[in-house]
This record gives sequence, C-alpha cells and structure tokens, in this order.
Amino acid sequence: YKKCALATIIDSRFKLKGFSASSAAHARMLLVTECESYLSSLQQEIDNDKPQPKRSRKEKPNSALWSLFDELIADSENDDGSGSCGNEADIMVEMCLKEPVLSQSEHIHPLEYWQSKKAVWLSLAHLACKYLGIPPSSAASERMFSRESDIISTEKNRLLPEKAEMLMFIKKNLPIVGF
Repeated sequence: YKKCALATIIDSRFKLKGFSASSAAHARMLLVTECESYLSSLQQEIDNDKPQPKRSRKEKPNSALWSLFDELIADSENDDGSGSCGNEADIMVEMCLKEPVLSQSEHIHPLEYWQSKKAVWLSLAHLACKYLGIPPSSAASERMFSRESDIISTEKNRLLPEKAEMLMFIKKNLPIVGF
C-alpha cells in the first residue's frame, strides 16, 4: 500500500484525486515522512563533510554548565535557520499538492515534470524518481489469467461474468484470510 500511495500522490497527474479524505491524509503523512527522511539523510551528509570546530580555551574540571552552554551555541551556529526537516518537508509537500493537477491532454510524463521541478523541490523530485521509476511487471496479471483458466473453461462456459468475477475474487483472497 505504501509504495502505491506514494507513487499516486507524487504523480503530478493524480496527487490526492484518487484518495478518500482519510486515505489522502494518510498518503500525505507518508509523503511528508519520506521527505523528512530524505532531508535528514542529506543533512547528515552535509554535517559529516563539515570540519568540526576546535575549542580554543581549555575547559576547567567544574565547567559542565559552560560546556552545555557551548554545545547549545555550537548547535545554533550549525542551524542555518531553515527550520527542522519535518517542518521543511511539511511545507514542501503542502506547496506541491497545491499546484494544479496536470491534465492527460498535456502529455507530460511524470518523470519529465519532476525533472523540471528538481530545482524547486529536490527531495520530492528524488522521491518521484524512486517511486515513479518502478518498472511495471505483468507477472501479477499473467498469474490472474492463469487462475482464471481454472474457473472458466469449456465445461464451465455458462458462468455469468459477475459469478466468474466473484469466484476469482474468492480464489485470490481466501489464502490471505487463512483458508
């Protein structure tokens, strides 16, 4: 569900259109969480590349309070004022979702769209490549047609389409519930 929801919400042709209200909120939360994760990994890479500042004065044995204060100052100097990753991700996702949904008549491939938006929303463009670049597979549909031949055959050719569909549904989903 997660990959499908993320691929749908990040696709510029659909966004939240295919979701119910509660599913849309859940899909939005998944996208914000993925974006936060990507932004924090980028921040860690940046932090690892920065040289650590050296302390110029010697610390006294009883300076626990001063060393805590120094750490707070160092953390505030390292913070570039852009806010936490979570807040940044939330704003980024909100701005993206407020953009209009692309119509089918525009014939713009979603990955081309995200390539053009890469400068604006780098982390969302990265996630779009990750989730929209999943190669499609016909294995599941081929398996379904194979199972269908067990239900619809020359001996059972008078089944109504609705009955055949119900039998296919039952055959596919009974193993999930343990039968």
